[in-house]
Amino acid sequence: MIRSCHRCFSAGLVFALMCACTALAQTRPGAAPPPDDEIASRIRGNGKGIQSVDMTQGKQGELTFKASEQTWYFQRGYLVRRDASLPDFPKAVLVVGGLAVYRHSAGRWVHVRDLVTFNRYEGLPQPDNDQLLVIARQTPERAFAGDWHLVVGGLVELRIPETPAFKWHNAQSLSFPVVARYTFRWDAVHPVDCTREWQIRVYRQPNGEWGNPSGTRVRDLSPCRT
Repeated sequence: MIRSCHRCFSAGLVFALMCACTALAQTRPGAAPPPDDEIASRIRGNGKGIQSVDMTQGKQGELTFKASEQTWYFQRGYLVRRDASLPDFPKAVLVVGGLAVYRHSAGRWVHVRDLVTFNRYEGLPQPDNDQLLVIARQTPERAFAGDWHLVVGGLVELRIPETPAFKWHNAQSLSFPVVARYTFRWDAVHPVDCTREWQIRVYRQPNGEWGNPSGTRVRDLSPCRT
């Protein structure tokens, strides 16, 4: 009985020590994360071609503890606007979103890497909404690939959202969202009225026109299956 109690006491002590060590390891670092102006200054570097560097608004950065390394990390979102350096579009701007990642080591924060989360262009001549919808309607088998062979009777409705999130991939290609409604045939007996959001990518052709669409289904806006 005494030996059994001894084992219980030893196991309890080990468990308590483990909990104490874990709690100690996960105590937030005493050193404050790098301030925004310091991060912005590092990203700006010599400033060549950079118009502005701004931190993500409404956030203060994120502290995370990586248990496998027993180490704290800090990441802060930023937005860089720089000259796009496109000969045909001298006023174009390249907007880069990213995350600055720091690791807490030896009582201080050390920069580890910058992760690019997106690139987009501003100031490029953009086709108007009507033109983009015509492109989608002309080649629906490409714009709505994966669905079109099961669509009955063609498009019932096709529109671009009121606040479209256009995305430039490069100076020759952009993506735009559409909302498409059509009758979708799951089988020969059960057609269903379906509304889906798609992301369609188009390319600037050698003659300057836009075309060659390719679509990716984003989400269902109505039940598309019975």
